[in-house]
Amino acid sequence: KPTHLNSHHHIHFYPSLFPIFLNCAQQYGIKWVRGGRLPYTKLPQLSTPSQWLQTIRAHVRCFALGQFMRRYPKHDKFTDHLAGLEFVPQGAYEDFLHRWIISLKQGTTELISHPGYSDEELCRFDHWTCMRQEEMRALSSERALALIKSQGVRLIPAPS
Repeated sequence: KPTHLNSHHHIHFYPSLFPIFLNCAQQYGIKWVRGGRLPYTKLPQLSTPSQWLQTIRAHVRCFALGQFMRRYPKHDKFTDHLAGLEFVPQGAYEDFLHRWIISLKQGTTELISHPGYSDEELCRFDHWTCMRQEEMRALSSERALALIKSQGVRLIPAPS
């Protein structure tokens, strides 16, 4: 049985689709839907038009979700904040993670990430695959764990 609901490229953030996702969650007893009453985003340094376009799309989705979420105050299916929708240039994920940890707001925050392993062949087919290993290294680094501890961050699993 699914424990949570989200969508590829976060299309469920659009106000016309979000109620459909909430109805599905309710119908199938899914207790958690990706969303947040106060979406969190921060612009990184971007260098290409593609990176800017991707980041603008993420901000539009967050803005749309933020406007829509006002209709659902204190809904228990969402975290309070989101992070990780931004485009993070390759080689900059560890710095992004550290800035994000330091700037966490009160409440629960979901970090959207896709850690994993990759190789040259996978990277040739999908440039996003190359970031997975960088995310894995940053998320599991001693530096990140020390910062999480020093900031008093409590890691929790997604509600099930």
